[in-house]
Amino acid sequence: MMKRVKVFSLLVLCAVALSSCGAATDAAPQEESGSGITGMSVAEIPMNEDETFSGIRCCGDSIIVETDAMEAEGAEAESEADADDEGTNDVGTNAAEATYVQRFYYAQAGADFPEEPFCSFDYNERSAIDFIGGEDGNVFFILTEAAEEEDSAKLLEISADGSERTVADLNDLCLGSSGESIWDWSIRAVPGGDFLLVSKYGYRLISQEGEIVRREDWKEPRSYDVLYAGGKYALTLQAENFQTVYGTFQRENGKLGTLRDISQDARFNRTGNGEDSLYMYTNMEVSLCDLSTGEHTKMLDWTDIGIQGDSVLGMYGDTQAPRFLFREDNILYEAQWNGGNPGTERTELRLGYVSDSAATRRAVAMFNRTNPDFLIRMVDYGTEDESAAAMRLYTELTAGTGPDIFRMDGGYMDDRAMGERGLLEDLTPYLESSQVVSPQNLLPSVYEALQTEGKVYMLPTNFRLGGFITKERWAPAGQAWTAEELLRILEEEPELRDTMSSKSHMLEYCLSVMLGAGGEDGASVLEDGLLEKYIRLAGYMPEEAVYIPDDSLRQDGKLLFESFVLMDSETYMFHKAEWGEDVAFVGYPGGAGNGMMLYADNCYAVSAQSRHKDGAWKFVESFFTREWQEKITPNYAFSVDRDRFEQQLKHAEQVQWYTDRDGRQREAPVLTYDMNGEVVEVFAPRPEDTDSLRQMVEGARMIKRGDVEALRIVQEEAAYYFAGQKSLKEVADIIRNRMGLMAEERK
Repeated sequence: MMKRVKVFSLLVLCAVALSSCGAATDAAPQEESGSGITGMSVAEIPMNEDETFSGIRCCGDSIIVETDAMEAEGAEAESEADADDEGTNDVGTNAAEATYVQRFYYAQAGADFPEEPFCSFDYNERSAIDFIGGEDGNVFFILTEAAEEEDSAKLLEISADGSERTVADLNDLCLGSSGESIWDWSIRAVPGGDFLLVSKYGYRLISQEGEIVRREDWKEPRSYDVLYAGGKYALTLQAENFQTVYGTFQRENGKLGTLRDISQDARFNRTGNGEDSLYMYTNMEVSLCDLSTGEHTKMLDWTDIGIQGDSVLGMYGDTQAPRFLFREDNILYEAQWNGGNPGTERTELRLGYVSDSAATRRAVAMFNRTNPDFLIRMVDYGTEDESAAAMRLYTELTAGTGPDIFRMDGGYMDDRAMGERGLLEDLTPYLESSQVVSPQNLLPSVYEALQTEGKVYMLPTNFRLGGFITKERWAPAGQAWTAEELLRILEEEPELRDTMSSKSHMLEYCLSVMLGAGGEDGASVLEDGLLEKYIRLAGYMPEEAVYIPDDSLRQDGKLLFESFVLMDSETYMFHKAEWGEDVAFVGYPGGAGNGMMLYADNCYAVSAQSRHKDGAWKFVESFFTREWQEKITPNYAFSVDRDRFEQQLKHAEQVQWYTDRDGRQREAPVLTYDMNGEVVEVFAPRPEDTDSLRQMVEGARMIKRGDVEALRIVQEEAAYYFAGQKSLKEVADIIRNRMGLMAEERK
């Protein structure tokens, strides 16, 4: 039955059983008494047991849900026969015959979803390519029909009473000689009259009588689309100066306009308020877009109301109390927010970030949903380049106006230097007193690399492992590759100098080695001569990184080295297959430990100036709870939790089998790839592979740290050496001097 189930306050969403019985007759917002939080209603939209969700259209005040289903003929008769003849396994032949159908459910804002579909199509006979809601409860479809000679396509209107009307024959109107298919076309909303069909080959404006009002065919396919057409205006998506931009088109006078500062992932739905208003929503926020002026006004951030924007499928209804559909854990929900301030009487925390992350958005949404005492607001520093963003963060943290929590992924800032200047909170006391995560729970190598004189200033939940990869003849496996040895090979065998690395890459590796070591291995490369050696190494590299597609060069030892980053056992096995059995993973030359670099993923720091450090730590700590480990914490990279890391390695060893045509059991590859026209199969790691990978992680003593200002200094000054304008000693001395001055200025 397609009905709403159990309306409840969002803040107790996780505490209320979603399987409660009963249908809501009204989806008005519910106020949580005593919380001071503006309420929002949430309702589950259950599918029938034989259905799977396929798509939706939000059209002003209406919503259309599409599902796919398999209907087995004779199922009811079979069920009755089983009840009458217990233990009988004889099944009628009709039970094996299945019909695959599309079902469409139509509902108005504030009303229950119907128990029966608005209409349905048998895939064997008819198939809806696209659909859109009209006025007065009708729906329009681009429909294909199977025919004896040739499939036909038409624009079909189905009214609220179930009656059908063919508006136009689309074979004649849309399909020309350019080779396009009806599957290239889509239908857009035009309130009050016409129908707009668009494709990359052109468009058709069709009247209610099925006549062409306006048409245009393009000689070459265009990156152009009409997302919505109102009474006077259309919203367009088109190519402009090699970029995709959103624009407006005034239908009466043909005047074009451009919508500025629109995210590339923006989605639009018509509101129920007026023909010139649209909901515009991204993974982060919701705005109201006015096509008459081209302006857009922000309404809310998804995470503020406990919703991960990635899960939102569509919006509709009144702009004062917008409705939206979202899907979590394969469950479809409808929600309504009444437009109030969701942060009333909650302690506000700010979380700053430079690179957007779905994992962070989901975590913030879950935290805001389940913690009535705190509200985390996300602050985007990524509107600037990394250098400007880092400087802005330094300035704000120094002034005590920075965010309470900061996402440290990317390695563009040095947590140790920030901690030593009193900008970041030492998380060690929190770890030692936590009932959720402790130093003993973490991989020793990761925890040691994070430490600076016994203090930890940032905490990741996952990591990747990086370094250099080569042949054992150049750097025996298990031994750290020295910068001197690499320089000797490059000087003696110039034919091996073509690599993926560039001058810029090599200088960045230099800075990473300088800043990466933790624990007792934190010596600076500026004091032991490695700076000069890395500049010389960079001198052998090309200006731009060159990808070598020919794996035979790797196999035959004609490629000296390239960088690698492992995120799981599969990527480890892939690189082994790519380079051959005599492969050596050697880390970065001159680096601490085995030279391997730990790249922090989903990594957070807490501001030392925050007035709500306990709340900030509560958010960071949440990633290590059992619930968040299963639902929120990423699993796309190695876990820093030692038990979960071992589970990942053991899980990767599991072999999958399949039966070939001869009936023999064969091991299934975990991945395949093409090498010079031949398919290479990569299989699950064996225990010896897992042991080698484990030893690589255990021997790592560096974590990726960066400083965009320091990197700029190194790159600027090294360029004089590459151009032959200054000696190596002059360049190294200037770099040391400038970096020393930079450190003094930051104190």
